[in-house]
Amino acid sequence: MVMRLAVLLVAMSGLVLSPFARSADAGPAGASFPVYLYASPATQAFFQANEGNYDTILGQWRTYLRDTGKDFRELGRADLLAQPPRGVLVLASALLLDDQERRAVEEFGRRGGSILGSWAVGARDGKGEWRGFQFVQDLFDLRVAGEITRQSEEWFIAPSGDGPLTWPLPAGRRMYLGKIAENPLRIDARNVAARYMTWERSRDPALANGAIAFSERYDSRRVYFGFSEPAMDFHPRDDIYRMLDAILAWLRHEPRVYKAAWPGGRLAAQLIAMEVDGAAESVAALSQQLDALGLRASFFLITSQAGAFPDLLRSLARRGHELAYQADVPDGFKDQNAEIQEQRMLAMFADVRKIGGPGPLALHGFRAPNESYDQSTEILLRRHGMQYHVADAAATIDRLPYFSSAEKAVPPESALVVLPRTSLEDLEYRGDAMNEERAGMQLVREYEEALNMGALNMLLIHASSYASGSPVNAALPAFFRRLADSRDKTWVARADDIAAWWRARDRASVKVRGEGRGQVVELTVRAPGIGPGLTLMATQPETGGPPPRLEPMTPYSPAVEGRLVDNHRAAFVFNRLGAGSYSYRVLY
Repeated sequence: MVMRLAVLLVAMSGLVLSPFARSADAGPAGASFPVYLYASPATQAFFQANEGNYDTILGQWRTYLRDTGKDFRELGRADLLAQPPRGVLVLASALLLDDQERRAVEEFGRRGGSILGSWAVGARDGKGEWRGFQFVQDLFDLRVAGEITRQSEEWFIAPSGDGPLTWPLPAGRRMYLGKIAENPLRIDARNVAARYMTWERSRDPALANGAIAFSERYDSRRVYFGFSEPAMDFHPRDDIYRMLDAILAWLRHEPRVYKAAWPGGRLAAQLIAMEVDGAAESVAALSQQLDALGLRASFFLITSQAGAFPDLLRSLARRGHELAYQADVPDGFKDQNAEIQEQRMLAMFADVRKIGGPGPLALHGFRAPNESYDQSTEILLRRHGMQYHVADAAATIDRLPYFSSAEKAVPPESALVVLPRTSLEDLEYRGDAMNEERAGMQLVREYEEALNMGALNMLLIHASSYASGSPVNAALPAFFRRLADSRDKTWVARADDIAAWWRARDRASVKVRGEGRGQVVELTVRAPGIGPGLTLMATQPETGGPPPRLEPMTPYSPAVEGRLVDNHRAAFVFNRLGAGSYSYRVLY
């Protein structure tokens, strides 16, 4: 691990380690689009005078670029002023820049070069005097909106899944920055690729939480990290390298093609669920509200109580809602021995079989009371035919479904799908400070965070809480309005449909041969194939350009049209795909 820069400015009397502390010619992308690592001599001298070592920051870039075989060279001041050929200029926490250096950086961008900057680049002039953040704000088209303080818990970043800069990482992956010497800067920008979060994935709603921003002008692409390089030392290197690879590819105008998380070109998924812990009138009221909006939900049953309202349950199923198990009685499963857990599951199944009416009710999902389950629970659920279970917020570092690892030898096609609850449930909205307006704002904010991250969002309501007049009840109309406004971007689905999609998606594997604009996509689909919706995303070599095309290279490769998702990405949505291998040439 590269040594962290932990002593910068410590020798300066009374100063906190914060940038806010003040003192008294175009070529093609790829190998011919090199990376220039700028070694700022003034920053080097400033660090050295204050018992710091700028080489620890530059060393992280040197190590990464060499490890990954990137074409790069280091630039001194004279090299920068002489204007190197078009490429990617990396300003790694270059705190001090004189006026000539600033003009040279700006001219490099005007000539079509791409620029990556981090932390308080240019916040001081060549003599070390404080200049503020205007240079950063103008160069990267953003606003510096404060910093992450030592008292804050927002020292994690969460990347946007399927985003043009962070697509190799799963949506919302929890990445720890570590409380390093340099307080990270909060960014407010039009395009944000990663956001600051707490471990629980919450944030202060009054403060901007952008961590990585990107923009483009004069054919010059720009990326800015609000944090200094030592912060990346606290997360596994493989993730950091994959993220940096994607960022440099974007900066070099090198398009990338990858398998998206969600079907139909959607950017995120929304699950609406209710725990049916009594209060049948709440179940009826919520389901009618959803029916009027054309939405479907999943209802999790305490089966010993479910026999009291069989007609309602059958009505839910007829109207397209999902019924699923919660438990036989409202007690958790965790730490009970496997024999007792299995007896309880068998009791659940028997309770449902007793519900009267034509034909058996088919339930294939589960959510443990109080999110109390363990490895034995997951093993038994799969063995008894369950397709998925809803897990707690701490179950995964990502905000996507995943396959249970309780049984290592079980392949994904047969494994239990786990749907993590990575947002607040309604019980967490209680308290004197919570009212209808605040609850509505929180629901909408959590949804928008999930949409920005490309994540699975879950609205979980307890029937008993709904009946007692929880603030969430009155806030639901605001949430549903926001959801309706973005139905073209969000897949609203039942839990069993999400689990089935995740299993189907896993049957497709994508390999891309070639670089830049000469790419060939090889798509392999395992039996029994995939229904409509599999989506490939492609980053755009030029922002706002027309969508690329996939040209079939074999007669049996189905045609597929590309469409723009936004200015930075295009989507290819496939109809049904049978088992087999398909090849496409990507035409930009």
